[in-house]
Amino acid sequence: MRTDDWMPGTVDAIATGSADGRRFVIKAVNYGAERNALLVRFQGAGVPEKAVATLHTIGAGLKDSASIEHPDAIASVTRTLNYAKDLTVDLDPYTVAVLEIRAA
Repeated sequence: MRTDDWMPGTVDAIATGSADGRRFVIKAVNYGAERNALLVRFQGAGVPEKAVATLHTIGAGLKDSASIEHPDAIASVTRTLNYAKDLTVDLDPYTVAVLEIRAA
């Protein structure tokens, strides 16, 4: 799956799965200064029909930094997503994301 405005070199992703097929983890990085989409398609007999999807992200501008005065200037955010075999995950600029899928 690829969107019409996809730009090479902006997003890298890697997926792993547990031996029992009940957990999948996708790690992605948006290197770009623009918002990008990570398109995920689960295929195969072992893909769960029902699952819980949790997205963990952390993002910062190129010159952002945490300090004693502002320790939460760069903080992780966790949220649940509606699970589907085809998912689109929006990635803000300069974001690292971990998508965890656990079979229900």
